[in-house]
Amino acid sequence: MKYHISKAFSHFAQIINPEEKLEFKHLRKTFSTAAYIQFGNKANIITGHSDIEVMKNHYINPKEVQKIARESFDVFNE
Repeated sequence: MKYHISKAFSHFAQIINPEEKLEFKHLRKTFSTAAYIQFGNKANIITGHSDIEVMKNHYINPKEVQKIARESFDVFNE
């Protein structure tokens, strides 16, 4: 199944943006980052990683997490 998902992702990514070579690992990292933003330290349950630290060190894009944190942080709102 992973093979088919990987090939489909690469195929459609090439159609959308032919200049950038995206692979399955990019999809996996994007999904892991989104899960971490949504669920925090419990995201590894969804992604299947055994340890949240492994996930943070290898699969989370810290720039995306910081971007979301800055956008959602407002000192004057509850």
